[in-house]
Amino acid sequence: MNKIHTTAIATAVGLSVVLGGVALSRSGGGEAAAPKPVPVGALSARAAQLDDLEATLDRQLAAAPKPPAPVTTFVPTPAPDAAPSYRDGDDDEYKSDDRDEYESDDDDGGGYESDGHDD
Repeated sequence: MNKIHTTAIATAVGLSVVLGGVALSRSGGGEAAAPKPVPVGALSARAAQLDDLEATLDRQLAAAPKPPAPVTTFVPTPAPDAAPSYRDGDDDEYKSDDRDEYESDDDDGGGYESDGHDD
């Protein structure tokens, strides 16, 4: 790498570090803001308000009419239909006639049979 390139990269990195530091210091960078103290009297007053609200909601819930229980009605479903039959009862057409499935009625020399020559 040329000396000029090294100097340019080092200058760019240094400048970004300086600008990042300035931005961090302006934004309050990294410091957590200290929580403001809350007086004990304010906490106890807010807790009393929340307790009163909870008691009011409990009374309203107790006074509300209860919805009727849902009525469940069971409707029987019909039995499924039997599977369709694709056979007409004539079993003779499904029996084998003792032929090899690769043989054909007409022996034209095609198919899997050898012609006697080894290639």
